[in-house]
Amino acid sequence: MKVSIQKCKDYLFPELETSLLNLISPFGSISGILRGRKKVLLKPNMLSPQPPEKAITTHPKIVEWLSQKFISAGAEVMIGDSPPLAIGQIENYWNKTGMREVSNKTGARLVYFEKEKSKIISLNGSKKTFTVSVPELIFDPDLVIVNLPKFKTHNLTVITGAIKNFFGLLPGLQKPKLHKEFPLPYDFGKMIASVSNIFKNSFTIMDGITGIDENGPTGGRKIQPGILLASESALALDLVFCAIVGLDPTKIPVLPEASRQNFGPYTLSELELFGETIEEIKLHDFHLPKPSIVSKLPGSMVKLAQRLLKAKPRVDVVKCIRCGACVNVCPASAIFRKADEIKINHSKCIVCFCCTEVCPVNALGISTSPLLGMLKIVRDLKKRIIS
Repeated sequence: MKVSIQKCKDYLFPELETSLLNLISPFGSISGILRGRKKVLLKPNMLSPQPPEKAITTHPKIVEWLSQKFISAGAEVMIGDSPPLAIGQIENYWNKTGMREVSNKTGARLVYFEKEKSKIISLNGSKKTFTVSVPELIFDPDLVIVNLPKFKTHNLTVITGAIKNFFGLLPGLQKPKLHKEFPLPYDFGKMIASVSNIFKNSFTIMDGITGIDENGPTGGRKIQPGILLASESALALDLVFCAIVGLDPTKIPVLPEASRQNFGPYTLSELELFGETIEEIKLHDFHLPKPSIVSKLPGSMVKLAQRLLKAKPRVDVVKCIRCGACVNVCPASAIFRKADEIKINHSKCIVCFCCTEVCPVNALGISTSPLLGMLKIVRDLKKRIIS
């Protein structure tokens, strides 16, 4: 299984174009991605209506370049994602993330999944079956999905990489409902793996020129890895992502289940790497999200751990603009308005952190229990003693 790695400092041409051409060369370039197919769905990460410089969303310059190349090759190009609060606000997402400008420049068609015909699919979860609604256009045999994730952490799944980016192909309010149905990290990871397994006709390019660590996917620290990754296997790409930031992929809730569902490789040694070596681009100062301690525990211990080690969302009343995005997205109805303030009922909170994903001003932070804080201090001291 091939994974291509290229350095790229910024989104300026001609460096970006050179890096992208080198990146996809091992796969036969644009024609190798198309393989005779005539339709392309570019699926960026459009999680929040934020400008590209925030590093929360896939950069529009990458989407623009790909749109131009695929259209020049004779393909019909669409751009689509279904962010958490897209209903009635999709134009705002397109405008703020730069996708509307890409469409105007290239002629690529912006797709609003909520208005597309959909197909109901039944899938196996961790302990039960569940159904999802998927846009019918995904199943066109003449279509290739070009998956364009962003290099980021995630409070629940540790990383939000290639596999999880497919979650945005589910339109409407399904995503917060699935968060409620599968609140534990490893159950949620199995669900994500099952959903992603629907989209076999795909090719992935990860935007890692800039990214987010710490409490991603929206409220973390902006970083500049300066890399681009590509693969025909979303799992293979996520394994390389883990190697670059020093993570054990077996501890990432999505990846072990993805391997079991025959996504592709189980280990890094099974991959054929092109371009830069992992050692050349490895990040030694990558910060994990706070809930990572709980995420690493076995499923049987998570419920107890969530009570003792709970990291929970908190509202910064100074930053909060009372827009109500968090109230609308919360799958557990744990967030509410009271006297023109946003309040959280922590007894109902399922710690899915959907609220932190959609807040436009990063007014939702994460507070930890005293015990979790003590464990972090002990872990940091241990690292210092060893080093």
